[in-house]
Amino acid sequence: MVTVSRIFVSLTFCLTVASAYHVGLSTLRTVRSEVTMRKGRPSLKKTINGGMSKSKPNPMGGEEIIQRSKPMQWLPVAGVATMDDLPKEENKVKLINTMADVLMDAAINPQGSVAVTTFEGNTFCFAASCAVCKIPMDKAKIYLPTEESGKDVRVCCDFCGVTFNARTGKRLENAPERKAGLLGGLVKGLFSASPTVNLETYDLGEQDGKVMISVPK
Repeated sequence: MVTVSRIFVSLTFCLTVASAYHVGLSTLRTVRSEVTMRKGRPSLKKTINGGMSKSKPNPMGGEEIIQRSKPMQWLPVAGVATMDDLPKEENKVKLINTMADVLMDAAINPQGSVAVTTFEGNTFCFAASCAVCKIPMDKAKIYLPTEESGKDVRVCCDFCGVTFNARTGKRLENAPERKAGLLGGLVKGLFSASPTVNLETYDLGEQDGKVMISVPK
């Protein structure tokens, strides 16, 4: 009887130890799992955000990106495959197609065109049509900076003669360099008293070899 009793006690002790071991192992696994979820495994939000590029396009206007009152977004310029497609000739205005929905107008600008010019290695981008007379700006004249425009070049509509800051779009005094003909003189007189309207301008940038444009959302 003593032997049986000892065997029973031994079995009971072994079962107790085994049970405690399994409980401890289970607790350890739970703790490890919680630690992994809290520290070792990133959340889905962090994974998604971490996979997205936070870099912004490098500005081409020679200045920091202009602070706009409207929320802006960067989009690739559909009509320009590479940087080499941008105008290289200084002081000439070229229209390029962006195909950006926010710039497209079925009646007057179906391809979302913008005007681009280069001055001293910096590229400037503004609306394809004059803010005053609505004539395309592809023949606009580029003039040197003045005290009024600061260090920014001026762009002058070839039709109505209204002059703007090429980077900010602010309307300036009409460029005295422009020699207007008879029709041009009449047009200039007609629009000289028009309300002050600024020219819409856009930031251009380069990212991974692609030309990007900043447009309203």
